[in-house]
Amino acid sequence: MKPIFTILAWEFLSRIRSKLFLFSTIILPVIILGSIMLPAALAKKEGQEITSIGLVDFSPVGEAFENNLVSDYKLATGEARFRVIKFYTVDQARKALQEKDIDGYLVLEANVIKTNQTRYYTRSASNYRITTNLNAALNKTIIHYRLQEKNLDPALITDLTKRINLDIYEVSKKGEATSSDELMGFMVPFLFVMLLYLPIVLSAQILMRSVLEERNTRMMEILLSSVSPRQLMMGKILGLGSVGVTQLLFYLLIGYVITVQKDMSVFTLENISSFLLYFLTGYFFYATIFATVGSLFTSEQEAQQVVGMVTIVMIIPVILATFFITNPNSIATRVLSFLPPITPFLMILRVGTKSVALWEIVTTTLLMVLSIVIMFRLAGRIFQTAVLLYGKRVTLPEILRWMKGT
Repeated sequence: MKPIFTILAWEFLSRIRSKLFLFSTIILPVIILGSIMLPAALAKKEGQEITSIGLVDFSPVGEAFENNLVSDYKLATGEARFRVIKFYTVDQARKALQEKDIDGYLVLEANVIKTNQTRYYTRSASNYRITTNLNAALNKTIIHYRLQEKNLDPALITDLTKRINLDIYEVSKKGEATSSDELMGFMVPFLFVMLLYLPIVLSAQILMRSVLEERNTRMMEILLSSVSPRQLMMGKILGLGSVGVTQLLFYLLIGYVITVQKDMSVFTLENISSFLLYFLTGYFFYATIFATVGSLFTSEQEAQQVVGMVTIVMIIPVILATFFITNPNSIATRVLSFLPPITPFLMILRVGTKSVALWEIVTTTLLMVLSIVIMFRLAGRIFQTAVLLYGKRVTLPEILRWMKGT
């Protein structure tokens, strides 16, 4: 066991002192979190510029529409978000749009009340907020007009149909209720799987490159003069796994501090233990694969082609996260949870939704441990043969023969 711990310590200390570790541990998560949270924050933030809208009105509701649009939508300063400029013809409005005097123009036909159709012209339709506001103001105007035609009081109808706000609370196993919201309920499981995915992928990728580099520089021959191939592979896997655990603990600590400050029950003892459990099982499962890939090739380009196919499998839970988060107890989600290549990522998604039974965690963990034992035995047979095989391209039949131990 001593050679394994020696290799473990060397791999851990050499990696944790590197600039790559600093980047992947601190800077990369900040970039990823920023890319996720910043667009949402900016989307909620109202723009500070006034939008000029041309109005070509042939209908009986043009003035009411203008009043609703100006009064309902304000900037942070209290000014009206929209400035309405009236035109008598479509040609005048089109010319003003082309000369950039207005941002767009709306055409209200005489029969708009009956047809329920109108037209809006703009240089770019990318600003959905403007079109959403215009559509809401127009619908409000048309509805009020129809109510007045039926001798109904619009203010009374508005009061009677006022929407109810639904406050959402999450109830813990102890019966304690804490305030929550739909956005947070969706984002937390997604962040969980990303926090798990990054350390596993980065650690396994580093492991593959390490084996590949030592094989190409013939350093592997020197190492194998003192240790067996299995000891070398185990030492490297444990060493880089320790680096991954260090990264994960850092992520969890930061997440715990943030959620405590914001009085959010996101990182609980159950979540943290699940993180560590599924990280270790997921890492060991994929580390054996990546170490084997590193021993089979002399070119990183060739190795990355195989790794790319493996990564596609790993990223399936991330790609289909929306379905799994909104359907955590569906038959498809439950069945796929017991598929070892995606079990760690899918189960951590479900842990984030707080919909996993204890027996599922225990069963999937035992399944992952069994898969790791099988993978390690197969990978060990390939590794000890391929790692010193130079000058020959390995074929699939040879790999299958090594796996059988023949």
